[in-house]
Amino acid sequence: MFDAPTSSPIEAAVGWIGAVLIGELALGLCVLAVAFVGFLMMSGRVPIKTGMRVAIGCFVILGAPSIAAGFLGAWGPSTPPAPPVSPVAANPPPAREPPPADYDPYAGASVRTDR
Repeated sequence: MFDAPTSSPIEAAVGWIGAVLIGELALGLCVLAVAFVGFLMMSGRVPIKTGMRVAIGCFVILGAPSIAAGFLGAWGPSTPPAPPVSPVAANPPPAREPPPADYDPYAGASVRTDR
């Protein structure tokens, strides 16, 4: 009568938190942080080194999935590469006879011949 849920509430909550931390909200907050720190750097209130730390931190936070996938791919079990695929030669299309040299595609019903 009632089907069991496919995922647990904890799994859904963790997925939601992950989406918030790396989703569009995080992207917007990082853009605002970099803009604010850039404004403070231009006004001379924040050293350039601190501003670069903020920018690099935003890149690391937003690029975390790609960085983790790269680490897992480098340390994961190596599989032998697939053998190269040999190209298949396609048969050329059959050659058609060209139309005769005196052929005029515009001649026909539109030209009066009764004069």
